Amino acid sequence: MRPGRQGTERRNTKPYESALRLYKFINDDISVLNGRQFKNNSASYKTLQSALRYLEIISLGTPAS
Repeated sequence: MRPGRQGTERRNTKPYESALRLYKFINDDISVLNGRQFKNNSASYKTLQSALRYLEIISLGTPAS
């Protein structure tokens, strides 16, 4: 290692650790939000599937004119 470089590496460690903590925090929040969105989408698709199934039954039961 070159003389004087060790001090620079120590000074750069704190901002890196701070940025890494922030990255992990943001990444964890994104994961939580993605999970919530998946649950909401699943519920919406189940509702849509039920409605389409109901419409299918009605349309098959109605005689064509």
